Amino acid sequence: MEAPAAFWDGELLIHILSASDLKNTDSFLQGVSDPFTTINVSQKSSPLCPEFRTKTIDDNLNPKWNQKFTAKLENMNNADPIDLHIAIWDEDLGSLPDFLGQVFLSVTPNWDGFGKVQKAYLAPRPDKKKEKVKGSVKFLLSYVPRRVAAEKQKFETYQRDGKTFEKLLGPVLLFRGLNENIYNLAMVVVSKGEGGANPCFKISPPLEGNLNIKHLLSEGDRHVYVYDFALKQTDSSFEADYTINGEEHRFWVPGFGEPLRFTSTSCNGFHDLNEKTKLTKEEFFMWKVMLEQHATNHYHLHCGGGDQVYADPAWTEIPQLKKFVPGDSKLVNAPYECDAEIQKFYMDLYIRSWSGPYIKTAFATIPNSFTWDDHDIFDGWGSYPDNIQKCAIYQGIWQHAEKYYCAFQLGCTPDALPPATLKGGTPGKSQMYIIGNVGIASLDLRTERKRTVVMSPATYDCLKAWLDENHGLEHLVVISSIPVIYNNFATLEAAVNVTGGEIQDDLLDHWRAADHQKEREKFLKMLFDYAHTAHSRVTLISGDVHIGAIGCAHHKKYLKESNAGCINSLITSAVVNLPPPGFAISALKLNAGEEDKVNSKIRAGLCKFPPGKKSYYLGARNFLSLLVQTDRSMVCQWFGEGKDSKKYVLHIAGYGLKLPPDQQLVFEGVIMATASLLASMPAKSLRGVLQ
Repeated sequence: MEAPAAFWDGELLIHILSASDLKNTDSFLQGVSDPFTTINVSQKSSPLCPEFRTKTIDDNLNPKWNQKFTAKLENMNNADPIDLHIAIWDEDLGSLPDFLGQVFLSVTPNWDGFGKVQKAYLAPRPDKKKEKVKGSVKFLLSYVPRRVAAEKQKFETYQRDGKTFEKLLGPVLLFRGLNENIYNLAMVVVSKGEGGANPCFKISPPLEGNLNIKHLLSEGDRHVYVYDFALKQTDSSFEADYTINGEEHRFWVPGFGEPLRFTSTSCNGFHDLNEKTKLTKEEFFMWKVMLEQHATNHYHLHCGGGDQVYADPAWTEIPQLKKFVPGDSKLVNAPYECDAEIQKFYMDLYIRSWSGPYIKTAFATIPNSFTWDDHDIFDGWGSYPDNIQKCAIYQGIWQHAEKYYCAFQLGCTPDALPPATLKGGTPGKSQMYIIGNVGIASLDLRTERKRTVVMSPATYDCLKAWLDENHGLEHLVVISSIPVIYNNFATLEAAVNVTGGEIQDDLLDHWRAADHQKEREKFLKMLFDYAHTAHSRVTLISGDVHIGAIGCAHHKKYLKESNAGCINSLITSAVVNLPPPGFAISALKLNAGEEDKVNSKIRAGLCKFPPGKKSYYLGARNFLSLLVQTDRSMVCQWFGEGKDSKKYVLHIAGYGLKLPPDQQLVFEGVIMATASLLASMPAKSLRGVLQ
């Protein structure tokens, strides 16, 4: 790690975002204030650059400027504080502007606020203390040492003889992991024809090493390529600029020791395409909201928690498959005669699912880490009887689902997995990362899935070995596509096992299904043992169930010693699919407060959500934002369609710090839902809270 900056010698980047609740100084006839902002940068009362000024926004007490300015601070040879004066004014034509408030801030080269959004309340002028002002301003400061700034000016061109080509999808930016100070990434692109093999690719700052291009698969004249590359981490975060096929994109690379900022989603599609007609806003609306948050939070990573595509329509679109429904006993002896159609289906599916507005921009500007779930293959994969799982049609679909998942979501082929793959030789594709003091274990719960197995004993051995080698993490985030802590459907499961039915595979898919209880106990015990011995906070993130929720597990013995005895479970679903109807959520509430006795030492259950309120669920399309703080805590915030995101926040304290009240596991008593009530609900409604 490089030493922190000792002197000012670089660029101070000033990003004025917005203001809120400003004072109105205009008369009734004039409307409301027309605010603009001035920024002055000085040291010991001497200006360091000309005054900066934002645009004026007419008639708005909550203006959003979103403007950037750069102050050159070169060869200063001192680390004395630099003073920023941010003032907001109301522009009045024909007269001097009215003062609306100001903020003073002093920063040093090693100020820990760089790269974080600041909210400051406006103050009056010192010589007019009785002056009435109100409101606040949001801004972001970044400091780029001159060495980094100089590198940023080098816009290096790779594949110098490359040309633009007909692009069908991409770039999809993938995170490959961090090795010491080398930030490894990849991009997936689908081209029509072979133009993607020789793109015109430019990036600033220059790459660390070479650009490596590999062809992954083809379907007709559509070809999938992956471009592997790496950048060198620096003292401060920086925004890398790149162009491919003539399109410009940017993404953020964290500086040494900078707290991680990331997001998580799941369920990016529909089991039945007709469900789209029920949306009240556009299909990819939540991706639009994510991009708005990315503009200020500068996310380093997006974790896709499964169901990035929905392959279920294959059963209604492919002629041979139309003869069956998933789980049909007639599948056992049926021949596999639709290989070409399956390949075309998956290629169409990925292009269709990831080319929509906003999602394509998000995938090109936030590095992604994906794990898969059943819908990436088709609904219920792995939870059907063994003879059906092994039938020719299922295995034919599997080989292409795996190949396309590897190509699009991992940027590899099934026989050459990424370097971050969990070591040990098991067939799974779990991806393991360490970024600063945060570990991310993105687990593959599908490759080894059987009706009675989620992950094999060999995979647990490999996972334990990885955990034993990686003590010292402040937070370990474990991505489990299926919620580990959720409602108990035992009564409904028993009834459906007797009568059969459309949702049987969904019930058997859950961690709390009878066949998975022992494995779930083993999994939680392993995580608690790690948290306790490694002095780390463990957090689970899941999706699948089309609902937002918070679960919590307590280890009686470990909790007496530290907050490592508390594991939070965060559910974020769905980012595109529909939430369950109101009556389905009401049915879930019947046993939401039930205490889950995992074993004699571990208790779990759902917590009030939003924290401190009466409900347990966020019944809206949503995604999760996670911002690690300098005080070692992690702020987890759900952004829900039509919901006040300020209410859906959970603060997870760092190891050894006091456990906040909103992380105490509180149960309201046991009210079991009856089988007759849930069984009377339509299968489509139940599927929304089970899948």
